[in-house]
Amino acid sequence: MAVSLLASLTQNMQAKNEQSAKQHWENGSKQLLTRLASSPPPTPYTGRSVAVKLENFAGAYRDLNTILRDNSVRMTIRRQERHEKKGVKRRRIASQTHRRKFGQLVRSKVAMVKKIRALGS
Repeated sequence: MAVSLLASLTQNMQAKNEQSAKQHWENGSKQLLTRLASSPPPTPYTGRSVAVKLENFAGAYRDLNTILRDNSVRMTIRRQERHEKKGVKRRRIASQTHRRKFGQLVRSKVAMVKKIRALGS
């Protein structure tokens, strides 16, 4: 009796999990489709557009500048103004890689020192 009760409970739990997973998937799909239907198709300016809310032009301009800086848009445009030789490009990329890795190393060391100081040493 106890074994059959346990087996029936397990079957019920599995059925509920399968049903809830199926419902969860369907609900997620519906939400995604409604979100995609409401948004316009992407354009080259999609990631570089900012909505102006309540006539807050300064805030929108600041947000746009942040997006352009994070995506290195201005630097890319400046680099494309003139041709860059292969060797120059290779050295520039190597330098950028080194600077990025060095900065990450310094940040990790500073974080370690802060952690040690916080422990009271």
